[in-house]
Amino acid sequence: MATILPAGAVVKCVKLTSSTTCTPGNSASGSNWGDIPIQGVAFCGSASGGTSGATRDSVPVFSSGDMNKYCWCRMISPAVSPWVYAGYSGTNTNSCVINCASQCVSRASYTSAFTQSLFGNLSN
Repeated sequence: MATILPAGAVVKCVKLTSSTTCTPGNSASGSNWGDIPIQGVAFCGSASGGTSGATRDSVPVFSSGDMNKYCWCRMISPAVSPWVYAGYSGTNTNSCVINCASQCVSRASYTSAFTQSLFGNLSN
């Protein structure tokens, strides 16, 4: 008889130490943000998270218009995080797209609640 564990029982080990810090990367390359050990993507959606550090499994978007102005960040390496709200809202979709990656870098580098949300619920 085989037992299959639920996905919530999966553990991913990440080699980080208590002295590991997030460092600002070059956000000019588009949606990529951060340097090793943390890399991720930035995304502008239609839903506000309320405060920086709020999490979601998915981010809704409007298919048209200029309402995708809320900045969401997701760590993709060394593990995959949920989407984490940066606490930033552009005046429109374009301003969000221009600034979102740098907001993710800044929050990951300097905001403990945001960083705790990135590492609080990791998956593959």
